[in-house]
Amino acid sequence: MHLQPNPSLSVNKNFLVPTGFTFALARSPNLNFFATRVQFPTVSLPTSNGMPTPFAKIQIPGDRIEFGAVDISFLLDEELQAYAEMAMWMQALGFPESFSQYRQLQSMPAGMRDVSDGTLTILDSNFAPVSSFRFVDMFPTSISGVDMNTSATDATPIEMTVTFAYTRFVIESHRRP
Repeated sequence: MHLQPNPSLSVNKNFLVPTGFTFALARSPNLNFFATRVQFPTVSLPTSNGMPTPFAKIQIPGDRIEFGAVDISFLLDEELQAYAEMAMWMQALGFPESFSQYRQLQSMPAGMRDVSDGTLTILDSNFAPVSSFRFVDMFPTSISGVDMNTSATDATPIEMTVTFAYTRFVIESHRRP
């Protein structure tokens, strides 16, 4: 994670608008199109066992940062394309049923086999890019189920969530100082 203060932030007093984002995952064009929500990951630095003193244990920073998962919600299309992209990717990474599933994964371009980089672009109040979070080496770890219900009273689109693990993220500013 590379964080650098942005000098222009002290001038901009606009609040972040939760609808001002785009998401792009190189391996999944359907997820990109139907994405409706991206949950920022947690970042934590656990403390070490502490330093003992005669009175109390003094907490000191740990030596490994921990990144939480990235949750992305998306609307389900009639042909289940975004769901299929995620489910097939997970099956190929997990325990495929055949060598052909694994071969299909290996036949993809080098940057899209097991993992894929994803970029969350934050937009300002004029919908211009402000900064990007590039998640390195993402891969899906779970996908929510689909609830089909004949007693539903309206035709609300179905929203699903896929959870991703990743190696790290890099924050990049689009503003010039």
